[in-house]
Amino acid sequence: MPKTIIVTDEVFEKLEHLRELIEKIFGKEVSINDVLRFLIEARVERFGDLIYRVMERIDVLEKEVSELKRTVSTRRETAKAKHNRFVEFMKDVVVYPMDRIKVSRERVERLIYDGVLDIIYAAGKAYLVYKPKLNEFLNKLPLPLDEVKKLSREEVKLLEVLKSAALVYQDVTTKTIKKV
Repeated sequence: MPKTIIVTDEVFEKLEHLRELIEKIFGKEVSINDVLRFLIEARVERFGDLIYRVMERIDVLEKEVSELKRTVSTRRETAKAKHNRFVEFMKDVVVYPMDRIKVSRERVERLIYDGVLDIIYAAGKAYLVYKPKLNEFLNKLPLPLDEVKKLSREEVKLLEVLKSAALVYQDVTTKTIKKV
């Protein structure tokens, strides 16, 4: 069923001009409806092509984002593994000179911020200390001197650093190691 639409004179003139051009090209009479159909079909076709290209680009971008996520995830896992290896190393040694640390300063600072490590300055040197072991050791104080012989090698090293840093002392009257 035909419908009536209202267009401005300017639009009608352009449609009429386009109708005359199409008649010259095809060599036959063309109606304004044919001109409008032609314009709409051309636009729809171009729009369809545009949508297809956009969808293809979206697919490519989704694949690239997915690959980037995998790469970032892999890098994080690698960094986390390195991070964990260093924490495990510090758990084992308990005390380690800062000037011999091979990991990045940012990683060390992050572990200090997270409460995993601490720094003790003793005899003009900085030592990195595994904080849970430090706290565990400090909770044993006061420690009888005869118990010092029973300490692990790591705890003995920690005790030496704590004495050198003047954080603990040997009380000769009670024969114990005490916190300052």
